[in-house]
Amino acid sequence: MRLIFFFLLFSLKCNAGDIKRDLLRVFHWTDFEGSSKGSVWLLSVYLDDEQKISLEMNDLKQKTEYKMNAVCKNDSLIAQSQDGSISLRLKAAGIQEQSELSGYMQTSSTGKEKINLSFSFRSRSAGEADNRYFRLYGSDAEIEAFAAKIQQSLIEDNRVWISTVIQYPMNIEISPGTSLLIQTRQQFMDAYIKIFDQPFREKICSACSNNMKSDEAGVELGKGWIRINNTKKSDEKRHQLVITRISKN
Repeated sequence: MRLIFFFLLFSLKCNAGDIKRDLLRVFHWTDFEGSSKGSVWLLSVYLDDEQKISLEMNDLKQKTEYKMNAVCKNDSLIAQSQDGSISLRLKAAGIQEQSELSGYMQTSSTGKEKINLSFSFRSRSAGEADNRYFRLYGSDAEIEAFAAKIQQSLIEDNRVWISTVIQYPMNIEISPGTSLLIQTRQQFMDAYIKIFDQPFREKICSACSNNMKSDEAGVELGKGWIRINNTKKSDEKRHQLVITRISKN
């Protein structure tokens, strides 16, 4: 009987979830999206080759980023912001692109009240802890500032600036199956309202300009609505960021 008990205990341990094994990849940022009480959150988890975790959490509505200290205990992720204002305890389910994290958050403003949270997998980006956008020339801060500048220019209706950071010519998708071939700044200015109508501007401006999805094609602001890359003549010493794709789909 005792032998059977130890066998069952060993089996349970072997079948227990492991976040580092089942959800994350070494040298990758894995991003999860979630919401609670009117707030929308982006949770970004990085795993290095020593199995250490870096974690960042963004409040997308308040445009606030929290850097957090985190540890994994089998299927649980336990974290606290470096300023002590937020703590998380989340349990993992599923693996890789089908993974989810659910649990609770406590904040210094709510005291002992627990706020239920549920996150689902959003995307994964290869890179380094301090160089997420390593495929582009420019620091993470520079690239994210460029994305924020795009958003601010849309809010301020700064069409002139946006027209200077478009890579021409560009096929711009304005509806499913319909695109505009824009070859010059003047054509872009003439078609500006058709491209950036109010609902589309609102979607872009509500996207997170931190911890964006990054792959071989560039960096995505929102769900592929804006793609950012370097100009073709850019190099490590002299580089420029441009918008290489605009799509409403």
